[in-house]
Amino acid sequence: SSATGKQFGIQTGMLPSSEEDTGSSYAGSMAYDADNEVLFLTGSTYGTFFSRTESNTPTSNCFLGVLSLASDPPTWLHTSRLGTITITESCSSLTKIDATKIYIGGQSEEGGLLTGLRPPGSKRALQYGWV
Repeated sequence: SSATGKQFGIQTGMLPSSEEDTGSSYAGSMAYDADNEVLFLTGSTYGTFFSRTESNTPTSNCFLGVLSLASDPPTWLHTSRLGTITITESCSSLTKIDATKIYIGGQSEEGGLLTGLRPPGSKRALQYGWV
């Protein structure tokens, strides 16, 4: 529901009445900025909803969505999909620092976000945390 008390929701993935499958998305975390009536969402996505220029992916990518609840209906201020199309990544935590900065945490398989920064020959794990 929105800050105004009206019902609001989003649905990603194939709907029976939809001609286009945008891929499923799953929430991982959210934070609400009451001063600006903005909702920050993160999670995992297989589709194009959070990145309209890319195709669906067989592995999950991290997504970030910033939704303004001050407008009626609510409007997306920002959407993005982060990750590599062949590696599973997911965003699972979110902390709002100030009006212009947030930290997003998550995990990825080897070869995904930031894992290329490890020195050659180092012991590698199958899952990596990242911020």
